[in-house]
Parts: sequence; C-alpha cells; structure tokens
Amino acid sequence: MNHIGPKGAEAISDAIISMNGLLKLCLENNDIGNLGAKALARSLEGNPNMIALYLENNALTDECSVDLSIMLTNKPKMRKLNLSYNYFTDQGVLRILTALERN
Repeated sequence: MNHIGPKGAEAISDAIISMNGLLKLCLENNDIGNLGAKALARSLEGNPNMIALYLENNALTDECSVDLSIMLTNKPKMRKLNLSYNYFTDQGVLRILTALERN
C-alpha cells in the first residue's frame, strides 16, 4: 500500500496519457478516491489496448462511475477489471457493467 492519494493518481495520469502501449495498470490500495479515478479515466480513455485495470480498495464511489464508464466503452481488449472493496451502489455498478457490455 503506497497511499499515493488523488494527487499521486493525477500525476500518474499526466504521465500515462500518451502511453497507448500501456496494457495493465495496478493501483490497488492507494486511496486515490474519486478525483484520482476520474483523472485516470480521462488519461486512459484514448487507449484501446488496456487489458487489465486494478483499482480495488481505493474509496471509489458512484461519483466516478460515469468517468470510468466512458473510459471503458473503448476497451475491446479489456479482460480484467477489479473494483472490489470500493463503495459503488447498484446504480454505479450497473453503469460500469453497461459500458463493458458495449465492447
């Protein structure tokens, strides 16, 4: 656990925005929160090559589910997504699942 927090996630987002070859991102247990997840989602939106994203236990809520959903609609190769131990309601989960089904 690194506890990089939202600011750390924003810094990582700035670094990976043009990394279309990035296939896997593991940031579990880092307390990135909704702000960090939104920044990552924006950075990864243009990367169709992602196959795995691990964001479990980061205090995420429905607030970031729209951003994650938008990012996930362009991920035909995505095979692993771990959002466990966050605080999504049924509505947020449904939003994310709907985005994944579009792939």
